[in-house]
Amino acid sequence: MIFLDALGRRIITVLSCLPEVSPVTWHTFNYAPIAVGAVLLLSGRWWLVSARKWFLGPHRQGDEAQLSELEAAR
Repeated sequence: MIFLDALGRRIITVLSCLPEVSPVTWHTFNYAPIAVGAVLLLSGRWWLVSARKWFLGPHRQGDEAQLSELEAAR
């Protein structure tokens, strides 16, 4: 099911970036691809310049026994 969800999100993303009408003019241009590209470019640059030096990922809090207790309590 996760695969289908990821596939659906990709399809919707591609469809939302397509032009809405044809022919494309300055008044009918869809700026979604530019916005998505700008966010990816800026976040990628920020990670390369700063975040990769200090971000180590999520930290584990507790051990397997504590996690099993929490899972059983649900």
